[in-house]
Amino acid sequence: MGNDDAQVPAPGSDQQPSSSASQPTQQKKKKEYQKLEPTSPEQLAQEDLMNNCAVKTVVSGVMGSVLGAAFGVFMGAMDSAVRHSFTRQTGRQQSRMLSMMLH
Repeated sequence: MGNDDAQVPAPGSDQQPSSSASQPTQQKKKKEYQKLEPTSPEQLAQEDLMNNCAVKTVVSGVMGSVLGAAFGVFMGAMDSAVRHSFTRQTGRQQSRMLSMMLH
């Protein structure tokens, strides 16, 4: 807008904006890498334990049971509201009510 000589770097680039186009291009910064720490014995033991098929079976069974129980409690709460409306009706009244609900 005001200064046509100013260059704005692209988003994500490492270059600093320069005041004029005639300045030489700045050199790229050297990448710095972090050293990887060796795996601790506790981490190795945990990996070995989780790679065991029997452990995976038990963990998945427990998690599935917990999720199934939670889903069952939720659906049981939904079912009780419907069940109470049908308790004192005859079969014909229940079928009429269901047909009205479906259509």
